[in-house]
Amino acid sequence: MRSLNKLATYAALSWTALAALSLAWNVHHGSRQVLEVGRTQARAVLEKDLLLRHWVAETGGLYAPVGPELPPNPYLRGVRDRDITAPSGRRLTLVDPAYLTRRLHELGRRKGLGVSGHLTSLKPLRPENAPDHWEAEALREFERGTAEVSGWAFVAGRRRLRLMRPLKVEADCLRCHAAQGYRLGDIRGGISASVPADPLLEIERRHIVSMSVGHGVLWLFGLLGIAYAVRRLRSSEERRRSREAEIAALLEGARAVLPQRRFEEAAREILRACERITGARSGYLAWAGGGGKAAEKLIREPAALPDAGPGPSFESLRGLSAEALRTGRAVLAGDAVLAPLVIRGQAPALLVVAGKSGGFSEGDLRIVEGFAGLASVALDNSRLLEEVEAHRDELDKEVRLRSGQMQAILDHSPAMIYAKDLEGRFLFVNRSFAEFFHAPPDRIVGKTDSAFLPKAAAERSRESDRKAIDSGGPVWADDRIPREGGDREQLTVKFPLKDSEGRVYAVCGISTDVTERKRLEARLFQAQKLDVLGRLSGGVAHDFNNLLTIIQSYAGFLLKGLPPDSPLRSDVGEVIEAADRASSLTRRLLAFSRDQAVTPREFRPAAAVREMVKMLRRLIGAHIELKLSVAEDAGPLFMDPSQFEQVIMNLAVNARDAMPQGGTLEMEMRNDSPAGGVLLRVTDTGCGIAREALPNIFDPFFTTKGQGEGAGLGLSAVYGIVQQNRGTIEVESAPGKGTTFRVRFPRREPA
Repeated sequence: MRSLNKLATYAALSWTALAALSLAWNVHHGSRQVLEVGRTQARAVLEKDLLLRHWVAETGGLYAPVGPELPPNPYLRGVRDRDITAPSGRRLTLVDPAYLTRRLHELGRRKGLGVSGHLTSLKPLRPENAPDHWEAEALREFERGTAEVSGWAFVAGRRRLRLMRPLKVEADCLRCHAAQGYRLGDIRGGISASVPADPLLEIERRHIVSMSVGHGVLWLFGLLGIAYAVRRLRSSEERRRSREAEIAALLEGARAVLPQRRFEEAAREILRACERITGARSGYLAWAGGGGKAAEKLIREPAALPDAGPGPSFESLRGLSAEALRTGRAVLAGDAVLAPLVIRGQAPALLVVAGKSGGFSEGDLRIVEGFAGLASVALDNSRLLEEVEAHRDELDKEVRLRSGQMQAILDHSPAMIYAKDLEGRFLFVNRSFAEFFHAPPDRIVGKTDSAFLPKAAAERSRESDRKAIDSGGPVWADDRIPREGGDREQLTVKFPLKDSEGRVYAVCGISTDVTERKRLEARLFQAQKLDVLGRLSGGVAHDFNNLLTIIQSYAGFLLKGLPPDSPLRSDVGEVIEAADRASSLTRRLLAFSRDQAVTPREFRPAAAVREMVKMLRRLIGAHIELKLSVAEDAGPLFMDPSQFEQVIMNLAVNARDAMPQGGTLEMEMRNDSPAGGVLLRVTDTGCGIAREALPNIFDPFFTTKGQGEGAGLGLSAVYGIVQQNRGTIEVESAPGKGTTFRVRFPRREPA
């Protein structure tokens, strides 16, 4: 009601303001019309004066008898024939337009006419024609081009409407005014007319009074209309509040129904609310008979509430209950209302209220019908809840099982699986991801890549996130992640996660560590490359060795046939020495190609190494310290012992050449438990090998030494011997940090 009162106040104020604005506009418009009436009167006087002036000017002037009221015009003294005598002897004087107009204005003032005129000029010939203040301002306006000036002014203490127009110099005017310097077309003055204000103001007053009375009556009728509308609105508001009370009652019942899981509890709350709203003294819910004969059976098992009063007898309600169950609609009797509970087209029960003083109304019928609907919802919900509860445990168990399976799959996946929001913050990480970064998942979630990766790697990861979001599909990328112990190579696929409306809300990534795979691929490529080089080197070495055999044989025969003092013996000796060096080179090529004839046998590598110690010390020189660590139980090996010795010698020579200023050479031999073979480790403290040179160190003729310092076949021969005996060789090196070779030979198992 308070809002309705505010609305009525606003409407009354608005109507008052509208009426006031309308009155003000009409008064203003009436004032303008009155002003225009005065202007019209003044214009009529001016038009008459100007017309008379033009006629007199066109005729050249008029002659009138001279008398006290019409003396000769002193300003026409220089005009010939100003004064004449008629044949009758009467004396006549010339009357020009200005003189005529002035005499007419003076006559009008003497006669007391309301409208009066006046001739004036800023340079008058007569002092009486001098302008007053208002006329002077009007004359200056004419000089600026204004054609007419009008307005209210006080003349002789009385308010009048004045209107003035300019007078331009014409040919007839120059007879009197040429001496003043006027030229044809100049503005030499003005003629004005003034209208008394009292009649006009009286018209304006009557207009204001009539408008005020009319608007007052209209305003009063408007207020009466507003009052009538407010009264109707109040009545409508009361009806609305009554209806809202009904709805509130239903809502109260609904609030009672929704929290209850058991129908009996909800039914009691509904009955209490229904009794309280309708004013009934008793109420109950009764179940209908089964077997589809509800309309024929008496409602059985009525359960009156403990606090309910006595209700009507069931026999008296038999016909009403049958009708309500058959039609599915509420039935109103004088002292009872029966409303069926309808669920999916069936009416399993009735809501009955009775005992209202004065009987039930149609409004009560609607309320009871609404509560019956709530009871139907409560009954249906109760049945549904029972079904849901019956399956809930099974569904929960299934959900937990599936969730556990999915979590187990994610946590046991070797790939790193994670999800990030659109800002790059982690939403989820699996166990592999957490273990890779050595942090529990709860410390990773909510952070970004920059918390775990270097700046460049984090920016690359964020860029791939944006590509996946923009493309809407999977994006593949090769990532290199710096970690302790070396960079890790990862193959990552990222794809967007979308909600039910197709909007991207996150990015999922799956990263697989491919470091070992790429390392194996590189080793396979290296092995294939060296195998091809070995085959090529073996073929060349065989053919070259055959040629060397012929050269050595004929050179030997030639040397034997030469006298001891022959100067050719030294030349032939050079040939034989060069052939021997070439033969040594072919043997190393054959060793690399694994095509050299060997005599394998079983031996203990520890004994072979001990026999080589003296030779190794002489080979590497005194400026290099030799450290040996040889396990006596290493082996046995099954290979040509000379090949084993060649591997050690070549690795020692390679280490010596890397330490020209001295250093330490470590040799270790032991059984390699994980691999099940014999490990030979050779480590030096030399200059190391550049990273870009590592893939080529086993290539034939590849060397980092100067020209003439080596043929580049030492490591190639080692590689060939290792491959021929089904072993492996690995190298680790960095500039300035030395080099380590790890050679593994298969161990000969006892028969």
